[in-house]
Amino acid sequence: PQFEVPGFNPATGPIAVHGAAVGGTLCVEIHEIALASHGVTTVSPGFALLGDRVSAPATRIAVCERDHVWFLDRFRLPLRKMVGVIGVAPAGEQVGCDSPGPHGGNLDTVDIAEGSRVYLPVFTEGALLYLGDVHAVMADGEICGTGSETQATVTLSTQLVDEEFPRSPVIETEDAWCIVRSAVTAIEAARDAAATAVDFLRSRLSLSFDDAYMLLSLVGDHRISQLVNPLMTVRVRIPRRPLGL
Repeated sequence: PQFEVPGFNPATGPIAVHGAAVGGTLCVEIHEIALASHGVTTVSPGFALLGDRVSAPATRIAVCERDHVWFLDRFRLPLRKMVGVIGVAPAGEQVGCDSPGPHGGNLDTVDIAEGSRVYLPVFTEGALLYLGDVHAVMADGEICGTGSETQATVTLSTQLVDEEFPRSPVIETEDAWCIVRSAVTAIEAARDAAATAVDFLRSRLSLSFDDAYMLLSLVGDHRISQLVNPLMTVRVRIPRRPLGL
């Protein structure tokens, strides 16, 4: 049967973080993502980017092996393990796990992978961290509404940081900073991500607005995380090495 939105996205939590206080920043480091043996991808009428062309629900089960996924028993796809949902309790009214926002949530951003650090603003005492919606492989956009959805065991650690961060999700990888914003449309999300990234560069590199804006235009790649949730998510990827970040 066709599933209903919201309410279908899986997540584990809330996890209270000792010492997390309103106004602070929580860093979550992803150490390991251990996958189950199978992943599931679905389409459903009326859902996601091309849902108007789907006539009936369909499911495909892929086998997850050590470094790849077999899709349709034909296509050997490299693993791209990532956490789709990671967030903290938002300020104000509750937000379902199917939706992203300044608190994190259903970001569906492929950079949230083993070895990455996710920085989340704290809006309530204890932060109340939650995560889930793990994918064995997923492309930017998640256009049919699902990646290769799978069960997983995620090993992580948390720490509270004193350094100033935006009041929205930021991802640190080995070679980049990713500034993540969500909005009703992709263009709004892109604009918000750009504005946040410019402020990030101004703060980190002691630049004027004009200089940070021009620098971002030279090195900051806008990438679509997902186009299928209640809000669209875009990230700006800023390379660390050329800027000494």
